[in-house]
Amino acid sequence: AVKEDVIDPQVGIVLHAKVGDAIQEGDTLATLYANQSQVDESLDRLNQALTIDDQAQEAPLIYEIIESA
Repeated sequence: AVKEDVIDPQVGIVLHAKVGDAIQEGDTLATLYANQSQVDESLDRLNQALTIDDQAQEAPLIYEIIESA
């Protein structure tokens, strides 16, 4: 994405669970709002981004430290 990209205010995602939350089968993890033409691609990308495991995982507080050169 670049600054000049057009933003569609009708698309987005609402996450109903976060890393480490206990979930049950049938729980809604996210609500996806997408244009009809992009639904399949959006669902694929969402499914690739989610990982469900038997053990809860803690989200790191710091992902990376960026130092100036």
